[in-house]
Amino acid sequence: RSRYNLGMLYFHGVGVDKNESAAAELCREGADQGDADCQFQLAAMSLQGRGVPRDEAQAARLFGEGAKQGNPDCMFHLGALHLQGAAGLEKNETRAAELHRAAA
Repeated sequence: RSRYNLGMLYFHGVGVDKNESAAAELCREGADQGDADCQFQLAAMSLQGRGVPRDEAQAARLFGEGAKQGNPDCMFHLGALHLQGAAGLEKNETRAAELHRAAA
């Protein structure tokens, strides 16, 4: 959890100089260790190309990993990707609804 917290300080520039690349690296370390909050944040950064190159496939994978752990933010965003048929995922309104219900 400490990697996520420190990453968010860097991402927003709170108490430190804003550095999205440093935030992404800290979140990557946490995500690799299974931290669902880090998985969410790195996925969001990957989807937007903030601190890391834009990579929709990585975003979908990380949202999926976090969703498996019950992270509601990951569930919601993965559902949105399924609803749109984005990030290389097949459009699937049923799966999107399941994920959105689980996130609520």
